[in-house]
Amino acid sequence: LAKNDQIVNLGNVSTNFNDYMYTPAAFGITADNKAKVGRYSLERTIEHNGSSFTTTDMNRYRSNNELILYTDSFPREKTVQNQYGIEVVVTGVPKKVDSQLKFGEKVTGVVSAIRPYNQYTSSTIPKDGFVLSAQGTEVSKISSMKIGEEVSLTVDVDAAWKGSQFMLASGPLLVQNGKSALSIDGNSPRVTERQPHTAVATDATGGRAFFVT
Repeated sequence: LAKNDQIVNLGNVSTNFNDYMYTPAAFGITADNKAKVGRYSLERTIEHNGSSFTTTDMNRYRSNNELILYTDSFPREKTVQNQYGIEVVVTGVPKKVDSQLKFGEKVTGVVSAIRPYNQYTSSTIPKDGFVLSAQGTEVSKISSMKIGEEVSLTVDVDAAWKGSQFMLASGPLLVQNGKSALSIDGNSPRVTERQPHTAVATDATGGRAFFVT
């Protein structure tokens, strides 16, 4: 996910409770040289014409009353969203959002296309920018954007992971604070099928890390 606060690959988080990455989780070494396993959160802040707001999530399918950020890490070329919302395409961003930014670094691009409400063709995700896709109550946040206007984006990580030496995102979580804390449905075929897996754990102090295959 990141090395020395430099984003390597933001990837995408699943909306399916049966998937490994339903809950954003990572293993890493923190700024004070401790091993850590736990949840992480990313905040994606958009700035436009003097106002700022955050997106609901990124690189997953949009639900009702959500604003989703799409980057080149999304596994499809287009957002693949229905017509019940609007989308704004921002291009000309000087760095790749999901592989070249530092946490907390702001980049700016220009609105190059707008997909209006009730249009069936979804937006193509640019290599040099991102797409904002909004529905319902979130539409008002981007509805005033016009082609040619500047839009800025900042991606930051929560304080627990800030300054970490590296973050390796994976899942599901199995144990937290010495207690079972499955972040996946225990009856999911991904849990019950016999497959090789590797787990990583830390001791209570974070001074030791263990890999078990």
